[in-house]
Amino acid sequence: MAFVANRLAQPVMGCFRVMRDHTRMANYLFQNHRGSILVNVEGSVFLLDTGTPFSVADNPIPIAGVTFPAETCYLGIDGVTLSEQLNTPVDGLIGTDILRHFNLAVYAGEGMVQFSQLPASGEIVVPIAECAGMPVVALRVGGRVCRMFLDTGSGLSLLLPELLSGTESVGNTNAWYPLVGNYRTPFYRLETIFGDRNQSMLFGVAPEVLRPVMETANVHGMLGTELLKFYGLNLSLRDRVIRLEAQSGNQHFETA
Repeated sequence: MAFVANRLAQPVMGCFRVMRDHTRMANYLFQNHRGSILVNVEGSVFLLDTGTPFSVADNPIPIAGVTFPAETCYLGIDGVTLSEQLNTPVDGLIGTDILRHFNLAVYAGEGMVQFSQLPASGEIVVPIAECAGMPVVALRVGGRVCRMFLDTGSGLSLLLPELLSGTESVGNTNAWYPLVGNYRTPFYRLETIFGDRNQSMLFGVAPEVLRPVMETANVHGMLGTELLKFYGLNLSLRDRVIRLEAQSGNQHFETA
């Protein structure tokens, strides 16, 4: 996909609202690469990652007219590492330290993200908490209430293995996660309830290296970008809420 940044925030396919007076807003195209949201910002490509509390880049990151500082490396993650793992050029990562300054809207059908000061919109409202700078949501998955990191750094949603005990897998898949790299996991189809809407979704087994982090945070897994197959996502860390907008028909969004 050719990248084009829309700094004028013009309306796109009816999903993104026009600029209001004195409101910071910018729309940027993204490429879905194995479930990873790779956003082009001013000619640089960044992984959009709600599961990482610090942004990573060699230079400050300009978004919607504001320039944000970034770490050159975080837990061994930098542009070189991301590029090697994803096998595509990546300049860095946009984490929640930047995202908390905006309301973030992501729509797979348009292949675009919006950073704005507008209130989050969407008919399905899911409150969020925060743990170590990462958003946490409570959802009913496979008949039980689970606390999940909302993590756009993972294409496949993940659960701790004990939550999948007794459930039959429907196959195996190759997956990727920034702190893990490439790995292989069985995956499972589970009914997941968002508000009053039931949706069948796929879940893999959380890699062993991630399990202590989940257990320390008292979360049961991670909700990945497969969510974008079914919903437009609006995230407001400031208001501690995500709003989901059900899409007509499943969006084509590869997650592996």
